[in-house]
Amino acid sequence: MESISPSAMSSPFVSDSTGVPPTGVGVGYTEPHINSSQFFRRYPEDVMRATTCTDAVREFQPTNDQFMEILGPAGYVMVAGATLAMFLLLVLFLETVIRVHKILIPEHKFPVSIILSVYPVLGLCSFLGILFPKANALMDAASQLWFALCMLQFFKLTILYYGGETAFVESLHGKVLPWRGPPCCCWPCCWPLCPKTPVSKGQIKLIRILVLQHPFVQSIMTIIGISLWVEGYYKVGDFSLTKGYVYIFAITTVSFMFGLWAFIVGFKASIPQLRKYHYGKKILTFQLCLIFLRFQSLIFGLILLPSGAIPCVPPISPSVYANTILCCLLIGQLVILSVLARHFYTLPPMEDKELGKLEPPIEATASSMDGNHTFVPLVVQDQSSEYNLHDDDAL
Repeated sequence: MESISPSAMSSPFVSDSTGVPPTGVGVGYTEPHINSSQFFRRYPEDVMRATTCTDAVREFQPTNDQFMEILGPAGYVMVAGATLAMFLLLVLFLETVIRVHKILIPEHKFPVSIILSVYPVLGLCSFLGILFPKANALMDAASQLWFALCMLQFFKLTILYYGGETAFVESLHGKVLPWRGPPCCCWPCCWPLCPKTPVSKGQIKLIRILVLQHPFVQSIMTIIGISLWVEGYYKVGDFSLTKGYVYIFAITTVSFMFGLWAFIVGFKASIPQLRKYHYGKKILTFQLCLIFLRFQSLIFGLILLPSGAIPCVPPISPSVYANTILCCLLIGQLVILSVLARHFYTLPPMEDKELGKLEPPIEATASSMDGNHTFVPLVVQDQSSEYNLHDDDAL
């Protein structure tokens, strides 16, 4: 049988330098050698040299090496600043956890540690988002999921402050929880659907379910989003109907709204009750973290990017530019919030005489049974102390 030379087995799709496939093999013909790495990298290299904002530039997601090459010295300054911020977040977290573990009772140590971890974990996601623009979708999903878990732990800590669900119900005896409020029941047409009966264990369980469903839904959507992202059907900030982001965003937003609604109902009723534990200050830092994480990205994705406020600086696309700005903003904001959280969580509980000096008193947000919003300051029942005050050296 006649043997077939390797040159005759060449693929018809391989062309010479002229771009025309060879029709035959003549004397002196040499099979062209194609470097696969050069072939697959030709497209990014063309985009890297782009001077106008083309469709290819808008779709371009640079690697870390390409991103640093584009930014030049400014990129190294940005990474150095982000590294310093990340280091501060880790140091603040470790130092705060060590301090609070010396003064907290055992039941409160775990939820407080998880709540405090929201700042370094979100900071790590932002830091990796700066270093690796291609991984932005993964980092966004991870940060949303971790915040949902921390929100659940904050609700559990609130119940622990009361001394359990039974103590929560007893402390609000005869009152109606403030269901009429944002984000789900801020319109009068929704008010008839809100519970009007006095607070009960069933309502506490409803709040728990609404808060718990958000991490569950977020976990499922994260798995789906990562799968679509690997296949190229998911891109953060792309609200086109042919991509998966818009649908996952809609589902997680509805889940988030219900979880946030229940969370707000719980902490509104608890602020006047738990002043002793500086609850309002602690919830403030957590709420600001929520605003910076969720609503800043909404402003960029729904307003600034579609309106063209974020420029296209070839070869950096507007989406990469916006994500970099968001990550830099968030990691800086988290450092400030971490400092505030460190201060609030290490404050000793207020004494009864200190509570009596607060003027004007913080009003309860729970309404009376007759539906009239007669706000009455409620008495804080000292179920148990959060702090182990025998450790005089802790503070």
